[in-house]
Amino acid sequence: MRRLWRCFCCLCLFLGLVGCGDSPNLALRDTMTFLNELNDYILQVPDDEHAEEVAGVFNKNASILFKQRADLIKHRWELYRPTDKDAIRDIKEAGEFWKDELMALLSRSNGAVQRLDRIIDRLSEEEAQRQRGPKKHAIVGDPKKLENEIADFAARGETLVVIERSKVCPNLTDMLSKLHGIFQQFKGKGAAVEEEKK
Repeated sequence: MRRLWRCFCCLCLFLGLVGCGDSPNLALRDTMTFLNELNDYILQVPDDEHAEEVAGVFNKNASILFKQRADLIKHRWELYRPTDKDAIRDIKEAGEFWKDELMALLSRSNGAVQRLDRIIDRLSEEEAQRQRGPKKHAIVGDPKKLENEIADFAARGETLVVIERSKVCPNLTDMLSKLHGIFQQFKGKGAAVEEEKK
């Protein structure tokens, strides 16, 4: 029994020292898994008045974990130097192997982010509807860009209220901003390798 235990410990030590190899194929698969999990989380945001609450939970807890995981995956990709011809070849092969899944993931990610954008637009427009009244108009936009229009309405004795998306949906707009930051970390990796190759 003692001998078996010693063999097991030696095997664990050997495997721990050798480790398992990483490759662009594994890194790409892990990146896609991570982004799919992120998309799943985004799709948990309901399309109603509770959207702000769910986004608030994301901003306080989940965004930190997703950011840490994104940093770890990004670090793995940084190990593959664009000047290394073998790495370039391996990355291209991984891209070809996962091409269909990557295209589906891209489409799904864009759809998830656009869905959040539509929720923000709808909630902002609903707030604008509530603000409207006699001689009181409301539109969704940026007050700085609409200063002339606000002055025109004031000259006619009417009021123009500008509804800002970030004020109506602060948690959702913050979540959207954090998501853009996470997605940007993975954007253009293949293009950078292609440029370096030329």
